[in-house]
Amino acid sequence: MKTQRRYNFWTTLLLMLCIQFLKAQTSPIALADPTIFSYKGTYYLYGTGGRSNTGFFVYTSKDLVNWSGPAGTNNGYALKKGEVFGDKGFWAPQVFKYNEKFYMAYTANEQIAIAVSDSPLGPFRQQRKDSLSGPGKQIDPYVFRDDDGSLYMYHVRLTNGNRIYVAKLRPDLSDVDTATAREVLHAEPGWENTWNAPWPVAEGPTVIKRKGKYYLIYSANDFRNPDYAVGYAVSNHPMGPWIKQKLSPVISRNNIGIKGTGHGDLLTLPDGKMKYVMHTHHDSATVAPRLTGIVDIRFEKGNEFERLVAEPASFRYLTTQQSVFTNPLLPSGADPFSIYKNGYYYYTHTLANRLSVWKVKNITDLPYAKENVVFTPPAGTPYSKHIWAPEINYINGKWYMYFAASNGDMGKQRMYVIENSSPDPTSQSWVLKGQVADASNKWAIDGNVFEWKEKLYMLWSGWEGDDNTQQHIYIAPMSNPWTISGARVCISKPEFDWEKHGKLTDAKGDRVVLVNEGPQSLIHNDHLFVIYSASGCWTDHYALGLLRLKGGDLLNPSDWIKNEQPVFEGSAADGIYSPGHNSFFKSPDGKQDWILYHANDQPGLGCGGARSPRAQPFSWKADGSPDFGKPIKTDQLLAVPAAAK
Repeated sequence: MKTQRRYNFWTTLLLMLCIQFLKAQTSPIALADPTIFSYKGTYYLYGTGGRSNTGFFVYTSKDLVNWSGPAGTNNGYALKKGEVFGDKGFWAPQVFKYNEKFYMAYTANEQIAIAVSDSPLGPFRQQRKDSLSGPGKQIDPYVFRDDDGSLYMYHVRLTNGNRIYVAKLRPDLSDVDTATAREVLHAEPGWENTWNAPWPVAEGPTVIKRKGKYYLIYSANDFRNPDYAVGYAVSNHPMGPWIKQKLSPVISRNNIGIKGTGHGDLLTLPDGKMKYVMHTHHDSATVAPRLTGIVDIRFEKGNEFERLVAEPASFRYLTTQQSVFTNPLLPSGADPFSIYKNGYYYYTHTLANRLSVWKVKNITDLPYAKENVVFTPPAGTPYSKHIWAPEINYINGKWYMYFAASNGDMGKQRMYVIENSSPDPTSQSWVLKGQVADASNKWAIDGNVFEWKEKLYMLWSGWEGDDNTQQHIYIAPMSNPWTISGARVCISKPEFDWEKHGKLTDAKGDRVVLVNEGPQSLIHNDHLFVIYSASGCWTDHYALGLLRLKGGDLLNPSDWIKNEQPVFEGSAADGIYSPGHNSFFKSPDGKQDWILYHANDQPGLGCGGARSPRAQPFSWKADGSPDFGKPIKTDQLLAVPAAAK
C-alpha cells in the first residue's frame, strides 16, 4: 500500500510539473498603446499591433493573467480595415460603453474616428466612414464622460510637437465641437523631453475623476526614447486649466527598471483597486515590437490633490497561450529558412552582412526572439559582402550553415559553409570550412544540402557561363558536408512562359534575365521533389515550381520531370506578391508539414527589404506530390504548428 501511495505521489507531482511546464509555454502580447475594457466579468485587451495597417485584434481574460486570442469576431479582429474610416496606421484604441452600445475611438491615417458595435469583440463599424473634425493631424483619442453626462474628447494634435488637446464631444458621438477645442498641455524641458528634441512629445491621455478633481495621466518623450514615461496633471474642470504634478514621472524606467514605459490606460477593478496597462520597449536594445505590461497604481492622500503612486514590484508582462497567429512572422526577412531540432526552431534569413540564428520554441515567437549573430566575415575577403540565403543544417552530429557571398562584386557570388560542433547553433563556436564548389567554380547561390539514400547532395542556382543572362538549377554529389565530389548537373532551366518574367534595367541597359533559383529538396515517403523559385524576384511574377524525381539517378537530368505550371504563386486579390524562395519544416509533433517563404504585400516592391517571411501548413496529393494551396492572406488566423504531446 505504501508503494502504491508513493507511486501516486510521484505521478501526481510529475503531472503537476508537466502542467506548469505547459503553462509556461506562453507568448508575450505585443500591443502598443494598450487599453483594457471590462464588461460582465471579462476583460478585453486592445492596442496597436503588428497589423497596424489592417485594424485591431482583441484578447480576452477572466483574471488579467490568463489571456487568449486574438478573439475578435472578424477573424480575430475587433475592428478591421474596410469596415471603418482609414486604410493605414490604426493606433491607440479606446473602447467604452454608451447608450447600450460599445464604441471604439481610434486613430487611422493620423485622424480620429469612432466606430460602434453590439459586442466588445466587434465587429466595430461605421455607417458613414469618416473621421472627426479638426485641423491637421490628430491621434490618441480618449473619451471622458463627466457625472453630468457631458462628453469630452481628449486627443493629441501634431503641431510643433505632440500636444494634448480637449474638445467637447456631441452627445451622439458624431463629431466634436471644434470651437471648444483648447490645448491641455505640452512637453516641456526636463523629464518630458530628455533628448531636448525639437519636436517634444506629450501623448496617450487618460482621464479619471476623483473627489471632484480631474486627473489626466499622460506619457512624454518620443516613444523610442528609453526615458518614455508616465506623468499626471490635475484640474478642477475637464477643460482645464491643468496643473502638472511635481511627483511625475510616476512610471518610468527608473522605478520599473524597463525602458520605454508608457502610453496606456487606467483600469479600475470591481474592488476599487486600479491598474495601469502600458507598453514597454521590446528589450534593452530594441524598441519594437513593444510589449504589453501592467502595474498596480493607487491614489494616496496629498496636500491639495491626491498623489498618484505606482507599485513597481507589481509590474508584469501580459502573455497568452498562443494557439493562432497571422503572417508575416516578421516585418522583413528574405529567403527564410528554419529547422526544428531538440525542441527548438532554429531560424535564419538573409541579412547581407552577417549570419544570425534565432532560437524559439514556437516559430510564431520570432518577433520576440533574440538575434544571435554567429558569423561576421572579415572585411576584404571573397565572402565579406552580399551574404545571401543562409541555410542551417545538422549533419553527422554537427551544425553547418551554407551561404552565398562575394567580395562586393555580385558577379563573383560563390557558396561557402561554416561549421559548429556545439549542441546549440546559437553559440559562437562557428568556424569557416571554406568555399563549396564543383570543378567549374562558376557563379553559385542558394545552396541546399540534403541526404538521399544515405548519400549527400547539394542543390544550387548558378550560371552556365560567366555572364548574368540565365540562372539554372544544378545538383552534385558530396563526399562530406563541405566538399562537392563530382561534376555539376543541370536539372532545370527556365523554359515555360511563367518562368520567363525577367525584364530589368541595370548598368548593361534594358534586358531580360531568366531565373531558376532557391532550390529546396522535399522528401515524402519514397518521393523526392525539388521546389524552386522562377522568374526574377524583381518582378511581381516570382513563383514556385516543382521538379519530381521519376527515375533512380539524381544526376541524370532526364530522370527529373518538371511541372508545366507553378505550384505556388501570388494573388493580387489577396494582396500577396512574389511568394518564393521557400524552405520546409515539421511541426513539433512531427505530423504537420509547413512551408516557409517570403512575399511582398504590394506590387512593384521587388527584391528589397519589404519581403517578409510567412509560414503555412500544406498537405499531400494522392500521387505523393505536395499540395501547397495558395498563399494565405495576412489577416487570416492560422493555428500554430502542432506541439509535441
